[in-house]
Amino acid sequence: MARISFLGAALAVLLACSIAPPAAALLDSIQVPDPTCGAPSTTYVQANSKTVKRGIINPEFPSVAHIVSGDTITMECLTGGITNDYAKMIKGDVGAEELMAWPSNATASTKPLPILPGGAGHIITGPLSVCGALPGDVLKIEILSLSPRKNPLTGKAYGINSQNGPYIPLNVKNADGTNVSTTSSSIIYEVDFDEYGGWGQPIYGFFPPSLIPPDNGTVVTSATVPHKTNIGVKSSATATGFDPVEYPPGFQSTLNQSTDIQYMDASFNWRIPLRPFLGTIGVTPANAANYINGAPNGTLGASTTAPSRFGGNMDNWRVGTGSTLYVQVEVPEAKFFFGDCHAAQGDAEISGTAIEASLTAVYRISVLPQATLPNALKNLTFPIVETKDHIDIQGFALNNYLDELAVPSQIAQFGRSNDKALANAYQNTRNFLVKGFGMQEREALSLISTGVDFGIAQCVDSNWGVHGLIPKSIFSSKSAAGGGLFSGPASRKLKGQDQEEEPMDLVSILRRFEAKK
Repeated sequence: MARISFLGAALAVLLACSIAPPAAALLDSIQVPDPTCGAPSTTYVQANSKTVKRGIINPEFPSVAHIVSGDTITMECLTGGITNDYAKMIKGDVGAEELMAWPSNATASTKPLPILPGGAGHIITGPLSVCGALPGDVLKIEILSLSPRKNPLTGKAYGINSQNGPYIPLNVKNADGTNVSTTSSSIIYEVDFDEYGGWGQPIYGFFPPSLIPPDNGTVVTSATVPHKTNIGVKSSATATGFDPVEYPPGFQSTLNQSTDIQYMDASFNWRIPLRPFLGTIGVTPANAANYINGAPNGTLGASTTAPSRFGGNMDNWRVGTGSTLYVQVEVPEAKFFFGDCHAAQGDAEISGTAIEASLTAVYRISVLPQATLPNALKNLTFPIVETKDHIDIQGFALNNYLDELAVPSQIAQFGRSNDKALANAYQNTRNFLVKGFGMQEREALSLISTGVDFGIAQCVDSNWGVHGLIPKSIFSSKSAAGGGLFSGPASRKLKGQDQEEEPMDLVSILRRFEAKK
């Protein structure tokens, strides 16, 4: 494929180009896992220029590592927002320095982390091969832990929230009735823990300035914001101001405006409870090449901006520690990918972003073979997120936009609809219940209307998402109101009457019903 050959050439150019310190010394130490099935499984994947891409997926991209079904693997995730504060989120972090350096002789497309046509801002780790996974199988992705990535120089972790809306998707005016300015703003958070839990504490806010990137071009994504001081940080208690920041070659940008950076005058006397999660996670779609049709010249695959049947940019905060994602495999070895890591977000992600923060993820990934799948997971056309208490069915304005649109890159014109997303979330939930539990459609509708909570996952990602939370207690024989789906009249008991514990994971629930049919 000519476009993929172009990718290889581009990568060769960027690796051959002179990388200014501090990144130059880092390239030799970058570890590249063995992606070959048959070799010992990979156990750790660093985020570096050999293992990540910028917001684009394609089944022809080579895998960066491999595992076999049931393996546990640790993988790093960097947020693209780290360039907003070099001192806090890049300096001293080997992976971040290597990826975000922008040498003066490099363009946006030849820097260590290239910005290629048709891509998004997400830093995507992968793809990861899951050996033996075949189209039609289901990939079960258990998120065992998500840890904030601390800066090794300070021992602290940070994140950023940008306020790009709600004027973009909802056209909401200011509180005083005036039109909302298109000027964005950003707030930097410290991500920390105390005896009361984990918190995102806002430190300062600013209005992102107009920048001239190192190549004097117009693509400023990944250009470092040149704050003069390390705001909020003093090297000594007697210091009269914040520590100055020195920017080494590769991290020097120029203001393209006559004024200095403007900062918010705000109290920031509040903080946000942490709930780290992965905004983008899934398997590579077989139809990713459809995105190239009508997309900008040089586009290599599907943008990660829009979620779909394969997962992707769902931005559902429930995809966190202890949750499990189920998606149908579309290409051999699944080619798992993830990125867009977050420290906290509310339903809808109303400003356009969460607290974007780098994380390290630990997964256990298993293949559920097609031949042994419960009925509800066969020919799965939407992602399912499982939490301790809920089965969370995902729906999008267009469930399969890569096939539904003649020009998929125009998804933002067709996918910004909560009505469509709710309709598809309802249909996916109904079909799951009818297919998995043999319900009549009106029976399923009654269950949904009385027991399922629908909510807006996000209304920012060009293909809006609504999800349906089905309580697992509905399927438990311990349910107080009649024994759940699995008990006949003779065995109906109230909670606590010496019933045996039963597995309440999704697959066990489905198989238990099928065994009782």
